[in-house]
Formats: sequence, C-alpha cells, structure tokens
Amino acid sequence: MIEVTIEGNLTPFAKWSWPAFATRLANATKGPILAELKVQAPVKTGRLRDRLDEATHIGAADMTMIFADSVEYFPWVVFDGTAPHNIPGAFGRPLPFGTSGQFNGMFHPGITNPDDFPRRVWATMEAAFMAAAVKTLEQEFV
Repeated sequence: MIEVTIEGNLTPFAKWSWPAFATRLANATKGPILAELKVQAPVKTGRLRDRLDEATHIGAADMTMIFADSVEYFPWVVFDGTAPHNIPGAFGRPLPFGTSGQFNGMFHPGITNPDDFPRRVWATMEAAFMAAAVKTLEQEFV
C-alpha cells in the first residue's frame, strides 16, 4: 500500500481554496501512480494487479491518497513472504486427508523474496508528484 498525505497550516492563504487545489492535484497524479503500480505488480494470475485501487480523502487541512489491494494475500506477496505450506481449501472445501505437500497444486513453495513494488513505484513517482504539486500550486496563484 502507498499512502500519500499532504498536510499543513493553511491560515496564511485566506483566499486560497485548499479543496480545489487538493482535488486538482489528486486528479492529476492518482492515474499515473495507479497505472505504474499495475505495471510493476507481480503477475501470476493477475488478481493482485487487477484489484489495485485508489481512494482519496480531502479534509480541512490535509489530502490523503491511498493505493491498496483488496486481495487477501497482498501483504505476504509484498511485505512478509511465507514459508512453504499446504493450502487445504484450494478447491473450495477442506480435504479429508493430508496432502504431504504434493496434491494437484495444493502445495505452495513459499515466498522467500517478497516484492515490495509499491516502494519502487513511489521511488520513481515521488519527483513527478512533487512537480505536479508545484505546478498545481502555481496555477492557483496565477
């Protein structure tokens, strides 16, 4: 998950519209960030990539864009990794016998090298985000 938050003291700008600025900045940057996340996401079945989504919250003095995935195994693929393990409900029902790690793809070899693609994406997109923030801010005062 990537969470981008901008916040600060806005009282010096009496005639400045924070919600308008935040909305324009979010609209200008969320599409490219989400697209790059989908390009960088590891793909085996495509579920992880296809369920990436974005949510934006604009408050009185802050804006938060959250890019997250609703696939239940997202944290293990990206951050934690896993040890080798059986997946007993892989066919939608528990098996009445042990799999010994070798039954019709029900054994998962584990994730020894998690893929922290959100961190890589933000490392490449941070400068573009800041440039978009400056450009949007300049438009507010012109």
